[in-house]
Amino acid sequence: MAGQTATDLATRGFVVAGTGNATTKLDGTVRLSFGVNGIAAAYTLAAQFTDPILTFVAREDAAVDVTVGSAFQGLVAADAVTLDPTVALTGPEGCKPVEELLAEATTAPAAAETPAAPPAEG
Repeated sequence: MAGQTATDLATRGFVVAGTGNATTKLDGTVRLSFGVNGIAAAYTLAAQFTDPILTFVAREDAAVDVTVGSAFQGLVAADAVTLDPTVALTGPEGCKPVEELLAEATTAPAAAETPAAPPAEG
């Protein structure tokens, strides 16, 4: 399924860096994982799917990872994608502004270090 989705996205002009299998199962249609520099690309890509889950992750590059889920039926019809470059992006209901996400990311407590194991005897 990943290979066909990659081919379909490439046909629509998206750059596909590679494909692979996810390590966990996704019950929805598709999850798009992206960082601060991939927001516009993620929302552009999201228009190609039905009910995508957009997930903000800690990454600096502009890449967007696409995880196809068990409910995925294919891309929406190309003529149904309605993107207008003159209209500002708007997030879905409940979406946090990126400034809030970044503030949370920089103020989150650091993970506690795991103490080293005592040296083995013998």
